[in-house]
Formats: sequence, structure tokens, C-alpha cells
Amino acid sequence: MMELKEHLTPVSFHLRSFNKYRSLDLPAAENGNLTLIGENAAGKTTLANCFFPMLIDGSIATPSFNSAKGTDKLTQTGNPRNSARESRNFESMLLGWGSGAMKVRTGYSYMRLRSQKRQVILGLGAHRAVGEIRKPTWWFVVISNRPDAELPLITTRTDGTGLNEAEFREANAGLGNQLRLFNQAINYREYAATQVYGFTSGESLGKLAAVYRLLASPILTAGNARFTPIREALKHAQEGIDPQIIQQVADSQREVNRTKGVLERLKQAQTRLQRMKKEIFWRNLNHIRETTLIPYSRVRQDHEKKQEVIDQARQMIATVQEQLQLVTTSLTQVTEQLRQLRQAKADQQSIVVLRDQYQAQIQSLTKQLAIYQAQQKQLKKVRAQLAEVVQQQAALTTQQQAVQEQQLRPLLTQLATRATDLPELMDVVTEVEPTDVNVGLADYIRQMKKVLTQYQADERAKERVSRDVQIVSEMRETLGQRIDQRLQGPLQGRVRKDLQQDNVDVHEAGAAKMNDQFQEILAKQQAALRAHPDLKVILDQADFLSELGQQQRSLAQLVQHLADLSRQLESLANTQALYEQQVDDVQAQMDPDFDAQQAQDTIVDTQQRRDALVIDTQIDQKIAQAEQAQHQFEREQAKLSNQQAQAEGRISSAKEDMVGLRDQLDQLETDGQAILQTLAPYVPAETPLTTILEALAFVQQHRSEVRNSDYADISD
Repeated sequence: MMELKEHLTPVSFHLRSFNKYRSLDLPAAENGNLTLIGENAAGKTTLANCFFPMLIDGSIATPSFNSAKGTDKLTQTGNPRNSARESRNFESMLLGWGSGAMKVRTGYSYMRLRSQKRQVILGLGAHRAVGEIRKPTWWFVVISNRPDAELPLITTRTDGTGLNEAEFREANAGLGNQLRLFNQAINYREYAATQVYGFTSGESLGKLAAVYRLLASPILTAGNARFTPIREALKHAQEGIDPQIIQQVADSQREVNRTKGVLERLKQAQTRLQRMKKEIFWRNLNHIRETTLIPYSRVRQDHEKKQEVIDQARQMIATVQEQLQLVTTSLTQVTEQLRQLRQAKADQQSIVVLRDQYQAQIQSLTKQLAIYQAQQKQLKKVRAQLAEVVQQQAALTTQQQAVQEQQLRPLLTQLATRATDLPELMDVVTEVEPTDVNVGLADYIRQMKKVLTQYQADERAKERVSRDVQIVSEMRETLGQRIDQRLQGPLQGRVRKDLQQDNVDVHEAGAAKMNDQFQEILAKQQAALRAHPDLKVILDQADFLSELGQQQRSLAQLVQHLADLSRQLESLANTQALYEQQVDDVQAQMDPDFDAQQAQDTIVDTQQRRDALVIDTQIDQKIAQAEQAQHQFEREQAKLSNQQAQAEGRISSAKEDMVGLRDQLDQLETDGQAILQTLAPYVPAETPLTTILEALAFVQQHRSEVRNSDYADISD
């Protein structure tokens, strides 16, 4: 276990989903130092930048990930700023670069420090996604006053992916007040400067971070012996490092570079040797191809072709034999079928006569059954029509009775009631027939309207005469006043008196004539009342004739409706008589002893017996077809036999040729095997070439490379 120092010393460095590391834990040396040794471009600077100076002052600006400049002005260094000229930045540090770069990631970088009095964790977490404007970053500090206590920090999920800020806060809630989170680097720097490093402000911590940029630059990590800038920087950073340690680090780096050079030269020599062996292999393989493999391939192809000829011939013989068997079987079947057809033709002459008899019987019964069924259908139809007519008659009779009872009778009762004290009207409504009542009532109304009109005209004449008498009286008085006014004085007294007398006589005579006219009109009205006693009631009731006219029109409609119903009933009676006559006519035509079911059964039985006597109307055509098929099978049988003989001849000839080709193949295989054994030391380890067939397959796969390797070049 590391001995605890009085001051905080780095204990370990950790990465989670950061740069090219999924999970990395680096323990620090005794004094908290971390030495990285490796080849150029191995990633030493990149790994150092994952911690320093980022975790010192929290800055994630681009200068924190690039070589420090202006080392002679460290005391004037301020806050680092981003620069568009630098390709290394925080996003590339988190996501990585090159082919392994990620598009989206949440990662953490933190280090643990410990002293005799406390332990501290300094770190940050961040989420980056390519193309997103929002770039969340959070810094954290954990301070515990118990240096030996377990201080767990959770930064990832169970699958190894990083927690976002909210998840990180929730997962580490158990740390309580020991954990402080910041969303700005400046706040992190101020807190770390005063609570961790013991500075009075964050500005001093910023200068320390500038020094660590030098420590992470290639000036040190490349093993260069020019350490003057480093010594100048370390004056402002921490107590000096032993020069022997620095020299040992530089010597180790130089030894790494020297060893790498030796290994590189050995690698080049091995490459040249492999290239020479490869040239020898490919050029000799081309020579083998020309002298052995091509002839072997041609002879082998000829041998295989002969074998194919034999296989094809044998296959053809097998096919021909199968076809011969089928043809022979078919020929036997056709011959038997032809014999049966010829016998059937001889037997079916008697069957034709019996089938004709059955057919005649079927046609006769079918005709009788059709006639009977048509008569039954017609009878059913006529009876249905007759029933419908009877039903219509009943409906019309019911309707006629309903009209008489519900409409006509109440209307006649109303008329009789109205005719009370009206003798003339009573004479009309007491007629027996509604038609007579309707005609009489219409005449009564017309006559009464005429009498009423004349009576009313006389009444108006009486009023005019009365007004004229009144006017004459008024004129007499007016004229008398005028005479008195115009003839005044004692000399005109006699004239005035005579004129007054004349005025009275004339007007009274006129009034008397008018009174005579009035009496004549009055006598005429009284005569009308005596001639028509109903007129008095009509005069007293102004709406009498209009109401009576409405009742008369209703009566006329009912009478007309009843007349229509009567005509319809008469028409239906005639139709009923016609249908009854049709029923009698159809029944007279039907055979009363005809049994339709028995006739149907007889037809079915006769049809079955007729159908059992089968006649093949195409028997002559079938015989001709069978004879043609017989001749065809005989020709096919002869053709297949000839093909079998030809195939057997090809097999015999091919076998003789294959004997000579087999001898050539054996000789070529023996020669090729010897050549391949000579070539074996130059054959690549992953390429087995032990047989001539393997060599032939290899040459086919690498045809272009073999042909381009000329054997003459290596033989020279």
C-alpha cells in the first residue's frame, strides 16, 4: 500500500468511455508521478491530454489538448481559449478520431488524490453527438476527510455506457455533501483552487495548468534532451524532479527508438527473402503449368469426355430399356383393347332396337305427364284467380257497407234533422233512394237560392222606396221653407198660401205613388213566403244554404262512390263467372284416372333400363384409333431397339480409347509428383501443393498471376 503523504498526491487515473478506451485504470507511482513510454504516434500525448491539464483547472478549450507555446511567458498565462487552427479538441478527445471514431458518446475522466488527512476525486463527464449544437459538460469534486475510507464513484451503467448528468447525480447521491457538481469550468476551477490546491483564487491554478501543458507536450514525451523549457516551467509548478530520473526516462525512450530501428531492418530483410521465394515459386509454377499441368489437363479432359460418352450411352440404354418396357406394355394393352372393341361392335346391334323401344315409351309418358302438369298448373292458376276475385268482392262489399253505415246513413240523418220544420226540404230528404235524395236536394238548393236572391232583391227595392219617401218629405219641407222666405209681405200672402198648398199636394201625390210601389213589393214577398214556407227559416239562418250545399256535395260524392263500388262488384261478378267456366273447362279436359306419380316412376324406371343398355356411337372411331395406336407402338418398339444397339457400340469404342488415355495420365502424374517435391521448399506455408490435382486447382485460381511470372527470367 502506498505511504500517505502530507500533501495530496495522485493515487490513480481513470477513463470511462473516453477516447479509444472503454475502461482504463492507471495507478500512479510512489510520489504520484505517471511516466508514459512508447513509440512515436503510440498515443502517449493523447493519453496524457485525457487527464492533464484538463482535470487541473477544468478547461476543455483546444489549447488543453495541443502543444504548449510561449513557455517563456508562463507567469502571464491567462485562461486558455479555443482556436480554429487546432484539430485536436475536447470533442475529438471524447469521441476519438480515425476509423474508430464514434458518432455519439457519454464519457468520464477523473483522478483520485490522497493525503494523510483526506482523499479527493477530481473529474468531469460530458456528452457529445456529431452535429448537435448542445454540448453538455459537468465537472465534479469529491472531498472526504477519511483518507482510508472506501469512496465509490459510479459513472457507467451495467452495459458499460456512460451515465448522463441526471443519472450520475442520482447514482452518487449516497456521497451526500462530499460531492459537488458544476456546469461551468470557471466555477470548478475556483472551487478546486481554494478547497483542493490551497490557492487564494482560480487564477493561480490556471498558471499551474499552463505548466502541465508543457509536461504533456512532445518536448518531453518524445525523449528530447533539451529540457530547459521544462525546468523553467517546473519552477512554477511543484518541487523539482531528480535529474537522474529524467535522464533515465530519456534513455529508456532512446532505447525504445533504437530497438524499433533494428526490428525494422530485420523486417525488411525477411520481406526481401519472402519476395525472392515468391518469385521462384510463381515462375517455376508457370514452367510446371506449361510442361506438365496443361498436357495433364488435356489428357484428363479427353479421359473424362470418354467417360462421359460411356455414362451418357449407359444412361441412354437405361432410358431406352424403360421406354421399351413401357412401349411393350402399351402395345399389349392396345391389342387387347382392339379385340374388345371389335367384339363390342358385333354385340350392340340388338341393343339399339331395344333402346329405341324404351325411348318411345319414355317420350309418350313424358308428353302425357307434361300435358297433365300443365293442366294442373292452369287449374291452380285459375282457382287462385277465382279466390282472389271472391276476396276482392268481399272487400268491396265490406267497403260498400261501411260507406253506407258510417258515412251515408249519418249524413241522411243530419239532413232529416235539418229538414225539421222545413216541409219542402222534408219532401226531398224523405226519398228512399240516396240518388233521388241527391238529385232533389241539388234542385232544392238551386230553387231556394233563386227565390232567396229574388226576395233579397225585393227587400233592397223596399229599402230604396222607403228612402225615396223620406226624401220627398224632406223636399216638401225644404220647398215650404223656401216659399216662406221668398214670398214675404202682406201683398204676397195669398200667393204664398197657394204655393204652399201646391207643394203639399204635389209631394203627397208622389209619396202616395211610392207607397203603392212599396205595397206591391211587400205583397210579392209575402206571396213568395206563402209559396215557399222554407224561405222564412232560410232568411233567419244566413249560412243555411251554404251548409246545406256542403252536405249535398258530400252526399253526391258518397253516391258516386257507392255507384263506383257497385260497378266494380258487377265487374267482379262477371269475372267470377268467367273463371268458374274456365275451371269447368279444364277439369273436363283432364283424365280423371291419370296418376302423375305413377307416370313419373315409370319414366324413371324406363330411363334406367334404357341407360343400362349402353351404345358407343364412336366405336368405329375408337377402333380406328386403336389400330393407329397399335401401328405407332410397333414402330416405336423397332426404333428404340435400334437406339439401344447404337449406344452399346459407342460404349465399346470409348472403353478401348480410355485404356490408352489412362496410361498417359499415370505417366504425367508420376512426372508431376517429382517436380512438385522439388518445388516444395518454395511453396507458401498456407498453400498445400502435394498432388498434381492440387497444383492444377491452385493454378486455375491464380491464372493471371501464374501467366505473368515468366520462367525464363529466373532461369537466366
